[in-house]
Amino acid sequence: MAHILDTDIKFLPGIGPKRAELLGKELGIFTFRDMLYFFPFRYIDRSKVYTIRELQPTMAYIQVRGKIVSTSTAGDSPRSKRFTAILQDPTGRIELVFFKGIKWIQEKIKVGQEYVAFGKPSEFNGVINMVHPELNLPTDEILYGGSSMMGVYSSTEKIKNSGIGNKQISKFQLTILEKYLASIPDSLPPYILQKKKLCALQEALKNIHFPTDNSLLARAQLRLKYEELFYLQLGLLKQKSIRMR
Repeated sequence: MAHILDTDIKFLPGIGPKRAELLGKELGIFTFRDMLYFFPFRYIDRSKVYTIRELQPTMAYIQVRGKIVSTSTAGDSPRSKRFTAILQDPTGRIELVFFKGIKWIQEKIKVGQEYVAFGKPSEFNGVINMVHPELNLPTDEILYGGSSMMGVYSSTEKIKNSGIGNKQISKFQLTILEKYLASIPDSLPPYILQKKKLCALQEALKNIHFPTDNSLLARAQLRLKYEELFYLQLGLLKQKSIRMR
């Protein structure tokens, strides 16, 4: 009997047939299981919120918190058109610049509303800005499963242009974990877990996507690496047995 994780990825909320076809072609994701085993290749610590005065163009991805005080649109042609929002905190201001999805961004951003902006600082004409930052409300407690460490997933331009960014992939992972994690059986027997001091598979899958600290992430990585090598070795032993016969 097929497991729920073998369900076609098009049935996961937010995907559908067109996105499912793209995920299969671009990332090899065809089922819920493929998505769940699509692990981040690095992680970003989102526990720190910087002040705008602290920002430098040499920084990597960071987050700031402030209030939108004004917005504007510039450019006549579709290629030159851009939408700019000014985010302000007690230490200064920063420009948030958007060149794509302007209509959607205009509807989302409200002047006077407070947001947490996540992105990479850059500099243009001596002014610090963020191009296409991720914006969330400070009260959004479900982001990244409540984890302070954000997983970064491999992607392609076609995937990004379809509207599936890192935030969306994280939400897909969270949906699968919340609905089906409890039904996933462990693939290793208890005596091996105990002997090798490995965490359970459910714990590993949760913490590989949404770790709350580096120690839990390390435990998850160790468990999943061990399992991969364990079954690789079993496969080699099976081939050896076939050759011997």
